[in-house]
Amino acid sequence: RAPGEDTPRPSSRPRGRYVSLCENKLGDTGAIDLVAQLKKNQDVVYLYIGSCNIGVEGAIALAKALEDNETLLILEIHCNSIGDEGAEALSEMLKVNTTLKTLNLYGNKKRLLSAKVMGLQEYYFPMMEEILDKYDMPYEMKYLSVVESALNPTAKSRVGASGLWQFMYSTGKIYDLKVTSYKDDRFDPYKSTEAACKYLSYLNKYYDDWNLALAAYNCGPGNVNKAIRRSGGKKGYWEIYPYLPRETRGYVPAFIAVNYVMNYPSEFNIKAIKPPTTHFDNDTIHIKGPITFSLLASTLNLSLEQIEYLNPIYKLNMIPNDGKLHVLKLPNEHLGVFISNQDSILALYQPKKDDSEEVLAAQQQLEIYRVRNGDYLGKIAS
Repeated sequence: RAPGEDTPRPSSRPRGRYVSLCENKLGDTGAIDLVAQLKKNQDVVYLYIGSCNIGVEGAIALAKALEDNETLLILEIHCNSIGDEGAEALSEMLKVNTTLKTLNLYGNKKRLLSAKVMGLQEYYFPMMEEILDKYDMPYEMKYLSVVESALNPTAKSRVGASGLWQFMYSTGKIYDLKVTSYKDDRFDPYKSTEAACKYLSYLNKYYDDWNLALAAYNCGPGNVNKAIRRSGGKKGYWEIYPYLPRETRGYVPAFIAVNYVMNYPSEFNIKAIKPPTTHFDNDTIHIKGPITFSLLASTLNLSLEQIEYLNPIYKLNMIPNDGKLHVLKLPNEHLGVFISNQDSILALYQPKKDDSEEVLAAQQQLEIYRVRNGDYLGKIAS
């Protein structure tokens, strides 16, 4: 969630046209016509093409035409069918065109990841929809977790943002996401989703605009407020777009693209990969530790990886012995077995007491020392 590089002042705003083509039947033929228009009008600095049915042929034609373009600074192509060949052609074009600073391709490549995410929605989205309903938020907000983490509950960014919703440590603390040596609530799908809904609700209430709320979620309200001031007080996302950090400029378009890909996967020939389990195949129980995942796996005839997958919150693969109740998620068919044998399973981990005379004598030999001025640990220890 770290802000991108510094945004330009109004005086340095790129001059030229900002062209956005979204959800039309442009196709390859239209893309080739667009190439001709770009050659005629050398004043377009930003071009967004979203869900316009452009294929490999159109992408290659666009890449070839842009090799000698000296005005376009940002090109975003989302949710088309350009395939790996088209994406490669556009990426190669960047080596020739030194003017183009940003190329963003979403929903065109990383098809395996998209197929995996498509399957994972069966596990995460029912839980998210329940919480979104609780806070009276649009159900489409669940797709933001795809943009943030690709539905990986243990995802961690280079700056330390963690979990499905990529909370920084400080922001997580505000929304009661606790981090200890044993647990990280940012990795808890339920708690982190609850925190994300609270934060997004606050941002939407502040800006009265979901697009601005999304932008603020990514780069922070401070950067959005700066962009509003630099734009002369405008309060629309696309109006303040040139003044936002570079990373955030692609954030809302990426969110729109994910919405489209997840709802119309057949248009991109993406088939969901079946997830290891679904939301309704598992349930939770509150228990006190200590107990390790390896012990649970061996006694319940489960794999260690399966227990880790269902309980990403625990950093050391164990439920700590801190006197508190902790949540344990297990498959439905194994949960009943655990409940029936809970005391005996937990007893397996309890360390055996050593009541030998030597140990008891050592425990009774206590020496009391009163700390004096000038004392330090080395002096006391000697």
